[in-house]
Amino acid sequence: MKYLDAAITVLEESPAPLSTLELMDKIVRRRLVPLTGSTPVQTLSAALYRNLGKHPRLRREAVQGPVRARSGTVRWYLVDE
Repeated sequence: MKYLDAAITVLEESPAPLSTLELMDKIVRRRLVPLTGSTPVQTLSAALYRNLGKHPRLRREAVQGPVRARSGTVRWYLVDE
């Protein structure tokens, strides 16, 4: 399973939007993806942003800071089709 697939699986079962760190925590606990590399959270974040416009259900909400969003302020969720 890839990071995006694992994130979609977790988000389908989540009643509320999740940050990338919360998503990774749930992915690790459920052992959905073998962790390789030194920055799995950044890898997950990149996969989510790369597929933001491509995946029909994936959305994000962000609390914008003065320059850009701070860590943990972007939350991911799925919309119903």
